[in-house]
Amino acid sequence: MNSSSPGQSGQESFADSIKLLAAALSELAAAYKDQTKCVGRIARTEWRLSVRAVVLALICMICFGSLLGAFWLSGLLLLTLALHAVSASWLLSISTTLLLQLLMLVYLVRTLHRLFARVGFSQTQQAARHLVSLPIQKAPEHAG
Repeated sequence: MNSSSPGQSGQESFADSIKLLAAALSELAAAYKDQTKCVGRIARTEWRLSVRAVVLALICMICFGSLLGAFWLSGLLLLTLALHAVSASWLLSISTTLLLQLLMLVYLVRTLHRLFARVGFSQTQQAARHLVSLPIQKAPEHAG
C-alpha cells in the first residue's frame, strides 16, 4: 500500500524542482530584459552626449580657425605696413605680401596633396590581392 507513496513523492519533488527551475528562469529572463532596457537607455544617453560633444568640438574648431585667420590677416597687415615703411611704395608692399601669401598657399596645397596621398588602404588592398592570388597548397601527406 505504501509502494505508491514513494513514487508519488519523487514525482512531486521532480515537479517542484521543475517549477522552481521555471520560476528561476522567468526571474532571469525578467532581469535580462530589465538589463537590456537599461543598456538601451545608456546607449541613447551616450549617443546624445556624443552628438553634443561633437557639435561643441566643431564649434570650438570653427572659433579656433576664425581666430587663427584673424591672426594671419593681422600679421599680413603688419607685414604690409612694415614693407611700406621701408619701401614707401604701396604697390611694392601689397604685391610682396600677396606673393608671400601665394607661396604659402602653394606650400599648403602641396602638403595637403602629400598627406591625402597617404590616406587609404593601399597596403591592405595589395596584401588582400596577394592572398587571393596565392595558389592553394595541399598539406603534405605523411607516409605511415
